[in-house]
Amino acid sequence: MSKINEQGDAINLANFNTLKNNVATFDPVYNPARDALKPASLLTLYNSCSLAQKIATEKKVDYGRIVADRKALFDTLSPLTTRIFNVLKTSGALPQIISNVKTVADKIRGMDTRSKTTPTTEETTTTQENPPAGPDSSDEMQNDEQVAEETKKYSVSQMSFVMRAENFGKMIIMLKAEPLYQPSSDDLKIPALEALFDSLLQYNNSVSIIFPVYKKALFERNTLFYAPETGLVGIALSVKEYVKGEYGIKTQAYASIKGLRFMRKK
Repeated sequence: MSKINEQGDAINLANFNTLKNNVATFDPVYNPARDALKPASLLTLYNSCSLAQKIATEKKVDYGRIVADRKALFDTLSPLTTRIFNVLKTSGALPQIISNVKTVADKIRGMDTRSKTTPTTEETTTTQENPPAGPDSSDEMQNDEQVAEETKKYSVSQMSFVMRAENFGKMIIMLKAEPLYQPSSDDLKIPALEALFDSLLQYNNSVSIIFPVYKKALFERNTLFYAPETGLVGIALSVKEYVKGEYGIKTQAYASIKGLRFMRKK
């Protein structure tokens, strides 16, 4: 299935506007039997698509903002975790305690605990935070590749952030149980770590709330644009075919719309 990017959506919408404006100037010969091809219907469809495009864009911006803010907060975890572990390592805590905390700390920092060298989770998080790939669990969404891709991106990314937050919470529990963990810096003390943990959970929850709103707006926009028979692209191509047949390919009417390109999803 080919992909239509945001630029393609905007071009389709702009060209449809030009198409409907040209059709509105045609003489009474332009009188298709199908109501959906008539000037009043073209105007209604254009207005609906314009609104859907605006909403989808706004929701994507909202989603992108909260995702970026979450990433900025989670990016502080690796250096903070290293500082925490270094304090614990020099505290006199038992070697087994230190080893147990290190295992959890490595997961937070995105290290492969088997090789203890390869940063895997962090790389996955960074890559997957930028859209998209793959199938959607909702039957309604499965026919729309863009929505499905966004959903897989979200699912993989969300799981990575959820697991990092969970491991950070586990580390706090382990530190609270170790009386020798007594850092001097306020940001390493248990109250500060617990406050940070609460913020991690809040950001994950906020992303999980806003993504379905964005996905719904995207799906509704794509339906209006690309539904096979009733979408903007399908209607536009039908209008061009009607004008070519009714007026002829050598007329000014057809020449005024011939070059307007409309890209389908295939």
